[in-house]
Amino acid sequence: MAKNKTKYRRRLHQVSKRRNRQRAFMLDGGRCYLCRRRLKMAEMTLDHVLPRAAGGTGHHANLRAACYPCNGAKGDWSYTELLLGFRLGGDT
Repeated sequence: MAKNKTKYRRRLHQVSKRRNRQRAFMLDGGRCYLCRRRLKMAEMTLDHVLPRAAGGTGHHANLRAACYPCNGAKGDWSYTELLLGFRLGGDT
């Protein structure tokens, strides 16, 4: 019985991840939210607006579509910090 529950939970997680990707893609109109480059679903990455390292969650409201170069350049900075060009809270 426990084995079936694990399979069911894993399947729910996979469906949830797919839905989060689709929501982010639709929210941003198929474009990277940072550079506005048009994306295909297969080349899109999910970016945490408030990074998980800073307490952000995997909730769909915190996820946006980003191209790989922008997501890598942003790193663990928040969107606000990226726009301002410096870290909030004194860290560099």
